[in-house]
Amino acid sequence: QQKRVDEMKRLESEQDRYIDYKQEISSLMDERVDFWRMSDGINAKKEKNLIHLMLTLHEHFPELFVTPALTTEQFNNFDDNHTTTVRKSYRAALLKVHPDRLPADSTSEQKILAEKVFDILNKSFNKWREAQC
Repeated sequence: QQKRVDEMKRLESEQDRYIDYKQEISSLMDERVDFWRMSDGINAKKEKNLIHLMLTLHEHFPELFVTPALTTEQFNNFDDNHTTTVRKSYRAALLKVHPDRLPADSTSEQKILAEKVFDILNKSFNKWREAQC
């Protein structure tokens, strides 16, 4: 009986440590994501727009993005139908950071980071889409 109680206490303690660890990582990832989404980083005054966010994803999160979601070449060649390019780039970026589509061997840090980037991209896309109407 006492062994069961001790084992339950040990498991609860491990679970508490894991929760603390995730919260610590989450706050560190918040700093990285905030730096990315703000125009001047530390001295930020306003949020970057969706296009700028997608142009800089690979610079701030190389563990998630090897190449940019939207290339400078695509951006420079925008024409009247640039909304299609932005939508395709947005969808491609979302597929890379969607919580259900991450590789099975992803670390806790990568999962938390991907979730935060996913949320920011969704919010920015919704703002961009509203501005297009």
